[in-house]
Amino acid sequence: MEGTAKTYTPFAASEKIPTLLKENNRWAPWRAEWDAKRGKHDKIPLFPHNLQRRLSSANPTKWVSFKAAMAAFSDSMGYCTGVGYVVTGPHGIIGIDLDDAVEDSVVDPWAQEIVERVGGYAEFSPSGTGLRIFVLGDIENDWTNHNAGVEVYAGHQPRFLTLTGRHLPGTPADVVAPNQGALQWLAEKYRENAAEKKANGSVPDMPLVLSERDTPDISELGLPLRNYDFLTSGEAGTDRSRVLHSTAVALFSAGLTDAEVFSILVNNPYSFEVALDHRRQIDTKAMDYLWEHHVCAAKSKAASKILTAADWEEIEAQYDERAEDADDLAAPEKPNSPKARFRIDTLQDFCAAQARQEWQLRHLLPRTGVVSVIGQSGHGKSFFVLDMAMHAAAGQDFYGRKAQREGANVVMGVLEGVNGWRDRVKAYSKQRGLPTSPGVIEVLTGSFDLRRREDVQPLIAHLRSKGSKTGLFVVDTLAQATPGANENSSEDMGAAMAHAKLISEMTGWVVVIVAHLGKNKDLGQRGWSGMKGAMDVEITVSKGSSHYVAEITKLKDAPGERDRFFFEIEDVELGFDPEFGRISAGVAVPIAQGGAMPELQAQASAHPAGGYGAHQMRVMDTLDRLCEEVTAPMTINELAEATASTMPSTVPAKKRRERAKTAIDALIKRGDITVLNGKVSRTAKAEGLAMTD
Repeated sequence: MEGTAKTYTPFAASEKIPTLLKENNRWAPWRAEWDAKRGKHDKIPLFPHNLQRRLSSANPTKWVSFKAAMAAFSDSMGYCTGVGYVVTGPHGIIGIDLDDAVEDSVVDPWAQEIVERVGGYAEFSPSGTGLRIFVLGDIENDWTNHNAGVEVYAGHQPRFLTLTGRHLPGTPADVVAPNQGALQWLAEKYRENAAEKKANGSVPDMPLVLSERDTPDISELGLPLRNYDFLTSGEAGTDRSRVLHSTAVALFSAGLTDAEVFSILVNNPYSFEVALDHRRQIDTKAMDYLWEHHVCAAKSKAASKILTAADWEEIEAQYDERAEDADDLAAPEKPNSPKARFRIDTLQDFCAAQARQEWQLRHLLPRTGVVSVIGQSGHGKSFFVLDMAMHAAAGQDFYGRKAQREGANVVMGVLEGVNGWRDRVKAYSKQRGLPTSPGVIEVLTGSFDLRRREDVQPLIAHLRSKGSKTGLFVVDTLAQATPGANENSSEDMGAAMAHAKLISEMTGWVVVIVAHLGKNKDLGQRGWSGMKGAMDVEITVSKGSSHYVAEITKLKDAPGERDRFFFEIEDVELGFDPEFGRISAGVAVPIAQGGAMPELQAQASAHPAGGYGAHQMRVMDTLDRLCEEVTAPMTINELAEATASTMPSTVPAKKRRERAKTAIDALIKRGDITVLNGKVSRTAKAEGLAMTD
């Protein structure tokens, strides 16, 4: 489909053009000539005294005064489109050209940022879709980034810029010096064009094209009408490449991923036709063109795809209306939505208002927040999470952790291994029974992207429809909830974490994310290093020779970090298939309540009424000695290190700290040592035993 010539806004505001520019003999009239083959206008500067001759921008000495150029324009009887200023030859003026920066007279956010950061005179382009900015100064080289639509000229290359005098309100009326550091900031953010990025290896690899079935329905994205019409009917107005680019921006603003935007443009006949026309009808080159020029370049211009509390206000109002109409639905209490993003209290008010941490499972699963359960594949993460969720739903204690008796509603987001999950639930039901009250348990399946506003919004509405009851939303796994994401990217993973926190904030539920451990297990969760810092609780699940261990590796604002829970996975028979034979699934079964290993239980029971094993005695002696020598309380790790240093040579050096930690765990289990806020001390019971020994 060929573009058609656009009508430029009539030039009629010469009095607004900056005086400093008018004083230079660098002016000429120009004419817009439509190039149907290229699908865009050519802007041709003309000799003022002979409008049939083209004027070269390479030789500014042939250009004239502003007055002479305006006279030629006025006398042309509409033949000329306007007047232009030749920048060629450094002369202390820098011109900045921003393409596709304005829509319906509203400056796009990315362009507005440039205008504000630079701080120079700015005006609308003749088409009304671009901006020109002029400032005083010089730079070493002119540069352009056609993909981003940013061009900066200081006279080092032949160039002229058209002017209109349609001054952008809020910017200086004349050419002034730019804000400090603005030109450097602009170059750092936009200077490298797509070709340079590819040469430097910084253009992301092109993703695989998704099928149309696996991409969102464009009719449900709320796209601007112009972009929707382009994708559905090919309507592109005057400039197909411009509309194509704005469509990519709109798709990103709707919350789509790189792969989804790219796939929609490749699968769409109208957008792909534009790409083919720009790349000589070669499919592979057309795909490169779409990826580099319209996906990678558009992403930075898109509105944020991360849903925020402010975005929720409209959705919340709609939800409240639905809640009022439902006789059997109790509307949840509306959360505070102050316009300010922060508040300042006196220290006294801050302390008086501070609420203590609330728990669904004490010192393990908070009432709200974000929890991660991480581990390598096959190490029992999902089994542990299922067991924990069932206890929370039933309001039953879990490994000695006191449960909130009212129970919790649960939504299990099963995004991988759906059939395996189904069998695990059946096995759990057969062996232990599923809780029927007080909480309601539901399962989410299908495609769900934690980064997409369009997925997060209806989820929040659904969770809120459950009322004010405590809730638990499980995401299994993070990899499946962020399809196509770069797991090392702070942008992709940061968006997912921002939405996880928002889900908790807007619903009062806790979000539990199941994720994979990295190759180096000592470094924790796979991918972006900021993930652990974003979590309120982290539980690491690992597999031993005969058992599984879930260890609290991060716990905010409560004692219990490094506590461990031991379990086995018991095989439960579900039936028999004539073709495939026995059908079974596993269920997590605690080895011992309170998280103690069998050998620890045996060790504790072998010394009733206060009797200690050799290593336990060393722990208690070390604790007594350190309490006398050190005034500050000690941590479990400090006590283990100190105890290990007292062990005889008969205990291998590599095993001493492990043996000390095992003895400490046993003493905590039997109640002789208590842990508060991560610090250890003797209990009253142990003090009494010490006095009678």
